[in-house]
Amino acid sequence: MTPRARNTAVVVAAALGLLMFWLMALPAPCYSQQNTAATTSGLRGCRGLDLDTNLQIVNGPSNLFTVVFTLRNISDVACLLDHGSYGANGSPTTPDRTAPNGKVFSLSSDSDNRVSGARPSSMAPLTLEPGKFAYMTISWKTKPLIETEPCIKPVAINWPALVVASSLLKPLCSDVEVSEFTLGAFPNLVNSGEAEWDDAGKRVFRLTSDRSQYYRGERFFLHVSRDNAEAMAPPADDACPTVYLRERSSDGRTLFRAKSPSTFVTCHWPTVGPGAAASAPAPGDWKSGFDLNPDFSDTLGNWDRLEEHSFQVFEVVAVPDDGPVRFVHSNTLRIRFADASAITRKWSEHEKGLGVNVTLDKDTFGLGEDIPLHLAVEDFDSAVPVYGSVVPDSLCGVGQFFTIEVRDAAGQILPKGQRSHGDPSFQQSPGSVCLNTASPYPKGKAVPFEATLGQEGWLPNRPGTYTVVVTLIPWLESRIDSAVPAVVRPAPQNYANVQSQATLHIIDRRSSPSN
Repeated sequence: MTPRARNTAVVVAAALGLLMFWLMALPAPCYSQQNTAATTSGLRGCRGLDLDTNLQIVNGPSNLFTVVFTLRNISDVACLLDHGSYGANGSPTTPDRTAPNGKVFSLSSDSDNRVSGARPSSMAPLTLEPGKFAYMTISWKTKPLIETEPCIKPVAINWPALVVASSLLKPLCSDVEVSEFTLGAFPNLVNSGEAEWDDAGKRVFRLTSDRSQYYRGERFFLHVSRDNAEAMAPPADDACPTVYLRERSSDGRTLFRAKSPSTFVTCHWPTVGPGAAASAPAPGDWKSGFDLNPDFSDTLGNWDRLEEHSFQVFEVVAVPDDGPVRFVHSNTLRIRFADASAITRKWSEHEKGLGVNVTLDKDTFGLGEDIPLHLAVEDFDSAVPVYGSVVPDSLCGVGQFFTIEVRDAAGQILPKGQRSHGDPSFQQSPGSVCLNTASPYPKGKAVPFEATLGQEGWLPNRPGTYTVVVTLIPWLESRIDSAVPAVVRPAPQNYANVQSQATLHIIDRRSSPSN
């Protein structure tokens, strides 16, 4: 869990209780019973871990709108497409109703029975063999039967994958139909399944990242560049472009969402890209490529990344009135996320039973290169509970749990003119408190936090040798009156001086003889 609990106003289209609707599983009941009677015995239902889920969007015919979900069994064994394979949890779309009369657009009766399994199906579950495809559809009408009837504009489809791409979703003016599963490819698509999403002829982007592994909660960026000279031609207008990022976790949860570049010549908002803290790089464009921030600024909540996640970028190239939306795409990039609590650390001298640590990936960095800080706190044997924002079930939110500063070779704190401007993670407003329902740091267990010098506003903007100094600010329980619930607030400054330091060197690689 990242300390970056900066629930800023960026939670825009996120007014969606979306993150609850993850893909815990995928396919469901189906047609033909042939080849199932002899093979279903002992097979388990297909779930998210077994399936790679892709989607296609189809407009028409007439006023019909359909999202096709293609599922491939990536496990080593066959599984059954039963009702649990839909991964259904709540309404299929967000929002699921319209104002002002509150009309609800829900599942049709047949679809509801199919998805919930509330009524026994006359169809036996289908068997999906390893490496094989199946599909199901979610569809609705884009015009009401009666012209005066209201419609809604969906911002998301919640399952079997979470699709947060409102510009691609047509108005919802009817009940939602969820089909049964069918083995094979969706017949109305020339290319489907793996061919549609991995066809080399449609691969025009190259998706990369600085590293193949990051720590859980660590800030990182994806870089989108041209795969060939003709690719990524600029759009007809100079609007800030929209691309679509598909992310799949190791447990099968899949998210497809609209994203804008972190830095782009026609995107006019303050953004921070890799290394931007000290000397902001030139904004990206369609010719040179651009950076994407995969953080969850567009959905409520967050996705706690751990183990392997795969990423792929898409761009829409055609939206016909009658037919499938056409995409071009990137390669699939796989990144592993490790648990930073497993880092071997040199703890500070304990004070009041508390220890803090800052660990760097290396000791020499290039000028302008952002510097990750792998922080950790451990309660070794404190006499009272001590609190912090990333402790499980904590309600503290954003708070100043550390002070971070950088000192030069003479031991002087770096002045503002010699360092980046940032947006600190660990900042605090006067009188900050936290409810006592928060959980304290667990005894004897390292609790990691992730930050970067650039984001904290402390990245030096000139070569030299520097020391990063991290000081823990413990939060303690406080009770003013026995009749009032206890709160948690920062401890007095003289409570404990728990500090950790790390030395680093910054070199200008452009002038370094070895580079």
